[in-house]
Amino acid sequence: MDSKRCFAIDFDEWSSLAKQDPKGFEARRRAMLDSFIKAQPGWRRQRLRCLQWRLDRIRQSSSTPLLACQRLSQLMWDAFAGPSGLIQILTDPYTPARDTRQRRRSAKILPFRRPDQSDSTDQSREPTQSEPEPS
Repeated sequence: MDSKRCFAIDFDEWSSLAKQDPKGFEARRRAMLDSFIKAQPGWRRQRLRCLQWRLDRIRQSSSTPLLACQRLSQLMWDAFAGPSGLIQILTDPYTPARDTRQRRRSAKILPFRRPDQSDSTDQSREPTQSEPEPS
C-alpha cells in the first residue's frame, strides 16, 4: 500500500467495521499504519514509530475514548502552538528553547548509592572531579 493510498479511506466502511468488529477494526488500523510507516524514508520511519507508540500509549492509558481524543487533541495543539511548537519555530526559528542539545548538556547528574553501601562511607569520601558533591 503506498503512502498516498493510505489517506483514501471510506469513512462509512471504517465506522461500520468499528461498530461490528472492534478487533478487526483495530487490526486493520494497525496494518494500515504499519504499511504507511514502512513506506516512509528511513530517516522519518523511526520518528513516526516513536510518535505512533506515544499515541497508542495515550489511547491505552485513557479511561474512555473521549478522554483519549481530548489528550490526543491537546498533544497536537501543543505541537502547533506550545513551547517549541510550529508557531514559535516559524516566528523565531533561532530561539534557544528550540535547541534541545543545550538542555541536555546542562543536566545535573545525581549520585546513586548501592544498597550495600552505608551513608557514612559516602559522606567521608571526597567526590572525584567527575562526581558532583552530595547535597
